[in-house]
Amino acid sequence: MHYNAEPALHKVAQRNTANLASIFKRIGHTSIIAETVASMINVHAVKEVEGISIVQMGALIYSLSQKDEYTGGHSLRVGRYATLIAGGLGLSEREVRVVGCAGLLHDIGKLAVPRSILINANELSKEEFAIIKNHPRMGHNMLIHMTDSATILNGVLQHHERLNGSGYYGVKGDDIHLCAKIIAVADTFDAIVTDRPYQKGVPPAEALKIMNGLCDRMLIDPHILTALASLPLCS
Repeated sequence: MHYNAEPALHKVAQRNTANLASIFKRIGHTSIIAETVASMINVHAVKEVEGISIVQMGALIYSLSQKDEYTGGHSLRVGRYATLIAGGLGLSEREVRVVGCAGLLHDIGKLAVPRSILINANELSKEEFAIIKNHPRMGHNMLIHMTDSATILNGVLQHHERLNGSGYYGVKGDDIHLCAKIIAVADTFDAIVTDRPYQKGVPPAEALKIMNGLCDRMLIDPHILTALASLPLCS
């Protein structure tokens, strides 16, 4: 029997979206959260990115961290890496900020995923994977109420797509938004270099070797990997 997780996930996403206003009100005064977000994606000079305020970003990441500490920290790191990669690619200052915001919020759909699945260190069942596989869509559905930025929305929705079409939703090649390609590289890099319950992280140089193999298999963009490799954090 085919398991369709979509209806249940949409209900959870709608519930989370409805609760955002109260979340912002409850922790919006916690300036350290906003300052951390601003530092990670270099947006000290602005109060919002494409309609999403720094406080809102902080509230979302705070909520995600409360659900799963690793995912919260991972989101901050991916936001930072995506910002640096975008800068290395020569994008404009505004584009860099927008990509950084998308990287920061790429996993926000995991607010709609049960905590038991997020912290599971064992192999996921088919039903559990069906739920986790929909977190990009859930994130998109949450953020569409906050921004109309195609870069942010596509970055979040497509960050698990692969150049050869083997990603979550089958988008491939040039149909994948540049922002999503950047986040995919940043996301993969962080997953490889950080310690996780089921895997010990490796040094950046070793991570780059592994990721070169992913380029050979047409999973991630080699041009973007080159931009990552040129950063001081990889030297």
